[in-house]
Amino acid sequence: MQRLHRIKFKFMPDSQPFSLAANIAANLQVHPASEVLAGPVLLYDLDPDTAQSVVDCLTLDAVRVTHQAKVLDERCTDRDTSYDSPMKFEEIPDSWRVAWSKALHPGGVEEALAAATKLGLALPMPNPFIPEDLQQKVLPEPNPPLPVRLKPGSPVVSYVFHRQDDQFLQPKALFLCVLRSPFLATDALAMLRAYVWAHLVQEALSEYAYDAEIASCSYHLEAADGGIILMAGGFHDKLGVLIQAVARKMLEIGTSSLDSVPENFYRIVVDRLGDALRNQAYHSQPLQQASQRFSELTKRGGNFPPEARAA
Repeated sequence: MQRLHRIKFKFMPDSQPFSLAANIAANLQVHPASEVLAGPVLLYDLDPDTAQSVVDCLTLDAVRVTHQAKVLDERCTDRDTSYDSPMKFEEIPDSWRVAWSKALHPGGVEEALAAATKLGLALPMPNPFIPEDLQQKVLPEPNPPLPVRLKPGSPVVSYVFHRQDDQFLQPKALFLCVLRSPFLATDALAMLRAYVWAHLVQEALSEYAYDAEIASCSYHLEAADGGIILMAGGFHDKLGVLIQAVARKMLEIGTSSLDSVPENFYRIVVDRLGDALRNQAYHSQPLQQASQRFSELTKRGGNFPPEARAA
């Protein structure tokens, strides 16, 4: 984490003057002037005494538990002084404290390790997406002003374009892949199936992609007009690892076997997409509807109105 935060601080994007001034003013309230820029970002060397003083405050006598749910409305007989919201303060049951105390003191090291293993607790593995090679690639002379078409390395790839950045000068890359397919333009059902498939891939990779997002690598997969679009960006050292993982999942979901699409993933994706399409088709603002109709006219044959997909 310390290395990752140093990398983020070194290559963080420039802030707008207005936002930078406001952030500096806020940071001066909690950091010395010498650390006003780095203080909120960097993780400094561990101070055992200070860390222990914070841990010592985390006791069962000082713990507070917050419950937020609509089913608790009748029990919340008091009112919040700020927003007049229903609330209620109650003592924590003694049985809870007894159970927590037993969990905190299971015995020796072996007993504690066994208890943690039983609960599935473990330290996380090292983040595989933290970049190691942060060197900027040598710019070609002269650097072309526009992307240049390269010779594809595979017969299934029609066009490959590349241009090296000469403005931001950061060890990052942006990847864009467009997969054209006449299947998507067959009818609204085919388009909807492609939408569901793309979101299933992302749902299946949500846990894996979390480490990548922490390390400033991200991707997006969507069904677009007449094809599938895959975009990825981040530090070039480990961006290829993420792209390969996404490509493998694209080949697996819905193709290797029926078991490659877990039922819970499917229900989550279908419910979320159904709500979004119905809102887009029947509850969007007039300006958004006008933009949708214009897009349907200019992209006729490659896209379908949300009403058809929602049906």
